[in-house]
Amino acid sequence: MVKALAVMLAMSLLLYLLLWLMPGDPLDLALADQPGASPEALARLHHLYGLDRPLIARYLAWLGAALAGDLGVSRLHGVAVTEVLVPALGRTCLLMLSSFLFATLLAFGLGIAAARRPGGVLDRLVGLLSLVALSVPVFWLGLLLILLFAVQLH
Repeated sequence: MVKALAVMLAMSLLLYLLLWLMPGDPLDLALADQPGASPEALARLHHLYGLDRPLIARYLAWLGAALAGDLGVSRLHGVAVTEVLVPALGRTCLLMLSSFLFATLLAFGLGIAAARRPGGVLDRLVGLLSLVALSVPVFWLGLLLILLFAVQLH
């Protein structure tokens, strides 16, 4: 548990730092459609959003807000990020649960069928299928399935 928290903390720090290494200022990107903003207005906005503080201070402020449940405002939707995530989270959990139940029922069914005749054709086939399923990287298998269904469904 402690290792998982340490990995999550390290990944959040790494991703935060990588976002800030991108060229350009976040305010320049946000105000790209409003050219001609005065330097004083930009300085006020930098102070308002905390962009004038050191990077580690901004990260710690972001981490504290994220742990409190404040993920900020979505630039794309203009609402709180949690308002966008919560409906998607419900659908994601439903998909996850249904795929887990399907995989469990399939595994039990094939395992029971294979166990009826140890060393038989079905037993060897299920063993081979299990070996392949555990050996293939998940992202590659997912991409392969997406391509397969894309070809089938046009």
